[in-house]
Amino acid sequence: MAQKNIATLRAQAQVIRDETAANANTALRVGGQHEDQNDSVLNVVETADQSVVSKVEFKSQAVPNSDTNDTIKTFTATPTFNFNDGHSQQMTLAGNVTTFATSNESAGGFYMVWIINDATAGRTVAAPTGWTKMTDSDDHNTDASAINLYQFFTNPGNTLKYYAIKNI
Repeated sequence: MAQKNIATLRAQAQVIRDETAANANTALRVGGQHEDQNDSVLNVVETADQSVVSKVEFKSQAVPNSDTNDTIKTFTATPTFNFNDGHSQQMTLAGNVTTFATSNESAGGFYMVWIINDATAGRTVAAPTGWTKMTDSDDHNTDASAINLYQFFTNPGNTLKYYAIKNI
């Protein structure tokens, strides 16, 4: 599972700006080089000269509480994705999500939630409670059978919580 997460991070290596932060120069940079080519890094950059002020490393070793398969969650309009149940979870919509919460995220964590629309178009998903959406992120795709990948990142102090949506 950790290998899959790292591959996803590298494939989407990009700078994503959070313009809603107090400092408009705050950004998250996914990607990076380490002595071990299987590792990745998430850098938090807060200055105009792009100096790194915080770094989260994703090692290629097994991730605690991770599974070889996604944890399948039964649809509810008010889901809480408990990351002790796995770092990658999945839910198929059968209605609108009015409240979206997470629990047990670790400092420096990376999580994925796959939200799959059923055959009915127009299903909506509320923004995750307590998380800041990255501005270059996609919007939730409401097309019938659409797949939305929600990616969650926390800093080492677990004080910054960002998410991005990728339409697959």
